[in-house]
Amino acid sequence: MIRPRANIVVLSMGVVFLLLALAHAHLTIATSDMRAYRPVLIRGMTFAVIADACLVVCLVRGDLAWRIASALLILLTLDVFLEIARRAPAIL
Repeated sequence: MIRPRANIVVLSMGVVFLLLALAHAHLTIATSDMRAYRPVLIRGMTFAVIADACLVVCLVRGDLAWRIASALLILLTLDVFLEIARRAPAIL
């Protein structure tokens, strides 16, 4: 059974967490200490995982339109993961 209201809530939560993840992944901290990036990137990764979990719910139980929307939004989290992978060697 398809629940459009529940899908709207879960998809909007996924979008909010995705925006937070994108903001944390692309944040530039004006300091020479690269270890200051570690908590920011960890929060960005956490928000990306939560966003993926919310979007997978719509992907699994939604109609074709819900599946397409959530699949496109899940692709945006690749940007978060690639940005974190690019900056990760500098903070270790």
